[in-house]
Amino acid sequence: MHCAQKMTHNIYWIGSNDWTTERFENLFPIPNGVSYNSYFIDDEKTCVVDSVDAEIREEYFDNLTHLLNGRDLDYIIVNHMEPDHCQTLLETLERYPNCKMVGNATTFRMFEQFYNTPKPDQYYTVKEGDEIC
Repeated sequence: MHCAQKMTHNIYWIGSNDWTTERFENLFPIPNGVSYNSYFIDDEKTCVVDSVDAEIREEYFDNLTHLLNGRDLDYIIVNHMEPDHCQTLLETLERYPNCKMVGNATTFRMFEQFYNTPKPDQYYTVKEGDEIC
């Protein structure tokens, strides 16, 4: 069941709150849970900003499927490769093979180290100051 939260006329929060994980990065107690933030931009092109932890993968994909409404996902922007922001990244790319993963050279090197599954055809490399319309 989808539970995306509308932020602006075309930006939605598609993350979720996790009340079951007891420690952040298995170190720091989080008695009040943790939020995993991911955003969907609905414009001429569709875009996700960061994926989420595997703990909430089902909600994430329910939200994404609902908001795409049969369209393809064009981009997923990877801000950083912390596990709680990228555990569903590979699955997102596999579900949406036409999607471009936006990141820098280090992003892609880390992606390949984490997943041992290079996806060079899906890489969209950006450098400082680059923009995507």
